[in-house]
Amino acid sequence: MSSVVSGARDRYYIWDADTKQIIRCLSAHTNWVNCIWFSPDKKRLASTSDNGTLKIWDVELVFNINNHWGNVWTAAYSSNGTKIASGSADCMVHVWKTIGKQQSQPLIHDSPVYSIAWYPDSCCLISACYDGHIYFWNAPTSAQLGSSLHAHSAAIHSLAISSDGELMATASNDHTARLWSTSTRKPFGRVLQHADMVFTVAFSPDSRIVATSGQENTIFLWDISQEFTITMNVVSPSFVSPASNFTSYIDQPPSASSNSLSGLLHQHRTDGTEFAQNL
Repeated sequence: MSSVVSGARDRYYIWDADTKQIIRCLSAHTNWVNCIWFSPDKKRLASTSDNGTLKIWDVELVFNINNHWGNVWTAAYSSNGTKIASGSADCMVHVWKTIGKQQSQPLIHDSPVYSIAWYPDSCCLISACYDGHIYFWNAPTSAQLGSSLHAHSAAIHSLAISSDGELMATASNDHTARLWSTSTRKPFGRVLQHADMVFTVAFSPDSRIVATSGQENTIFLWDISQEFTITMNVVSPSFVSPASNFTSYIDQPPSASSNSLSGLLHQHRTDGTEFAQNL
């Protein structure tokens, strides 16, 4: 079964991507859900909220982490699934072992943190901020790796790293998405120009395609396989209204045939909602 998860005011929904029906709905937080992310093995789900919490789920709540002092905008699992990082309006990133223990000192920024991405080695991570800057970190030592990169003229909503770790992509309120070399921190290819704010960006598994979307209500697919001849296709998605019996799914337990999130989810971020999925 192919599934999608979405977050709303104080809960998240798991959908069957084929039937477009709600599988399950959980009252997850006491305020807006900002980010939802799955562990690499699909067995656990992390959600963040305006109430300053990061919660980790395995069908039921496993950890409730409330060390942030502001809205928690983002969270991301490391590639090996042993760590999770959370970023907040308090200008800090916390890194946790997935057993719920904080691994390092907070990573301090000059601006609220909107997005986080891990390198494939699961040791280093990148964070993107409201002021358009990107920071590079060694997670185990909490050391900043060089100076921050002023990547955009407005807030960066979303950040992604390619599967080989060679490129990163950013999406911003300045109506652009951009590609960068992670080794040189220089631009790769041309600016991916939009007509409005760009809220999210993701790489395809082979890193040849980048998908972007935002205020235009359109998905843009960019072929980046050739640095100097980046081409673009447009997809206009058909949005599906929730089922009429929507509330009947709230806080319902999963079917007896499933004892973990991996039983519900096989494939899987802004108006307060983010989507975690494997593009």
